[in-house]
Amino acid sequence: MTIHSESSKEPFGPLEIHNMYTPLSSFLSMTPTASNTTPYKKINYNINTAWTSNMQTNNTMTQNIEVDMEVISLNVAAEYGLTENSDIRFDFWAMHNFSGIMDGAVRDFHRTFGFPNGDRVNHPDFKYNYKFNDCGKDVLDYHTLESLYSLKSSYLQTKHTNFLPIFYKNDPLFPFKNNLYDCGNKVLDVPSGTGLGDSNIRYKRKLKSESNSLPAFSTIIALRIPIGESNFGYRSGTEIGWGIVLQKSFNPLNIYFNLSYIYPSKRSFFNSTSVKIQPYFDGSLSFEYLWKNELSFILQFIYLTSPFQTKLKELGANSTQVSFGITKKVDENLKFYGAFTEDLSYYTTPDFSFHFGIRYFLSPLIK
Repeated sequence: MTIHSESSKEPFGPLEIHNMYTPLSSFLSMTPTASNTTPYKKINYNINTAWTSNMQTNNTMTQNIEVDMEVISLNVAAEYGLTENSDIRFDFWAMHNFSGIMDGAVRDFHRTFGFPNGDRVNHPDFKYNYKFNDCGKDVLDYHTLESLYSLKSSYLQTKHTNFLPIFYKNDPLFPFKNNLYDCGNKVLDVPSGTGLGDSNIRYKRKLKSESNSLPAFSTIIALRIPIGESNFGYRSGTEIGWGIVLQKSFNPLNIYFNLSYIYPSKRSFFNSTSVKIQPYFDGSLSFEYLWKNELSFILQFIYLTSPFQTKLKELGANSTQVSFGITKKVDENLKFYGAFTEDLSYYTTPDFSFHFGIRYFLSPLIK
């Protein structure tokens, strides 16, 4: 093992985390990175675990989605310095979906700080659900229904339409006898469990070093390889993404900007529904304050346009989340980091995520 050749004020880099909302976890995500690459013939190991709480539900006239679970994920990654200005990274994932233990704590946290609890107030604690039903077509017309029963439109606009069966139950004139939220097209009904996720391969090339006036500039390209467990919704398909990375230092402040365009694979289980898959952007902006070359404090924003084309906000809304993290340098080769992530956009983001990770540098056994 050799010492990682970094200067005394080398920044530690952004938080290697991303949006952990379960319906998005089967898509390629470009983990935030620095413009600098792993030194030539060095290996950078990164082990990151996260505990995430998801709660998104919605019942409409034609669709029903429930994402009520907690997820523990493990990411093991290795970066290898191919040249002085390029590296390659391999990511491997394992995830465990379960009913969780944090529902009460999350609800109390939101209440204390004035954050909305959303559907948590209407659902029992420690319940697991991950399903999506879609009719693939309009089943009811709001205005027709309003005319038929002279219902106030304010009631018709609510997300919680459980009162509707009161009106059509045992009514021979009402033409729709099926459950309004399940039209026979069960798209997703995923059990809890543990399994492998898809693997990612990323290549990064540094094109320009930082100058007094301009940031360092790198380009990245990533490929998602479908090896995950399909039974638990972890597998997608072969996906590709391309992006840019900018990095600028204003000692002791370091700023990182990542922006990628990703072309996802099609999902066969959405073929007969109104939900379509579309290309999307994955971006992050990170601010790192380096203190005495021992600690770094990181404020990080992640913005993701949705890969789903649908009016259902729990799938189709763009997402924003903020992370607060600390990285501790143990020696020139070993760093620990932890972070807390909170949603800013409510839809298509987890309620929260806790992250803990280790970064370790060493030289390969064969030179």
